[in-house]
Amino acid sequence: MLISIKDIQKTILRSTALFQDNTPKRLSKQETVTITNYAYSLGIMYPASFIPGFTRNLSFYGKGPDEILSKVCVDLRNLAIVYRQIDLEDTISLQCNEYLIKVFYAAPNEKFPLGYFQFMRQDTKSGLWFQKVGNKQPAIITTGKNITPGSEPTVLTLTLTNFICQCKPIGYFIITE
Repeated sequence: MLISIKDIQKTILRSTALFQDNTPKRLSKQETVTITNYAYSLGIMYPASFIPGFTRNLSFYGKGPDEILSKVCVDLRNLAIVYRQIDLEDTISLQCNEYLIKVFYAAPNEKFPLGYFQFMRQDTKSGLWFQKVGNKQPAIITTGKNITPGSEPTVLTLTLTNFICQCKPIGYFIITE
């Protein structure tokens, strides 16, 4: 079965449905398995495994952060999502109908020969950051130095199947709802 862009677009949740009362939306058991961190960060609830570049059937070749960021741009354009890509050093200024995604990356290692990437999303009302990791429920990011509403993680440390992966930030996307 071929997945259509229109079918995916129909499943995208707005921030108010994805994060309510300082809590990320709980997913069904099936959704925790099929919805990837990347899709979840964009609010995509389509039950499929998506990685950056999925709208053009592009593979991830492990060429580094620029490859990830450029493939995210391809997907956002193909999904007709209005966005701004900003660098880590840029000033972040959101309009009332925008939200922020932060992209993290770990260089290739013995567990992930192509490297590893992770996305987190900020709830604009509370300032809290949240993400979905693996087959787990989405959660607020509470680990790290001084993570409070309005602050953000500067390094993301994930324990994945008995392997610790440290991801460093590589960029932001400001998304218009």
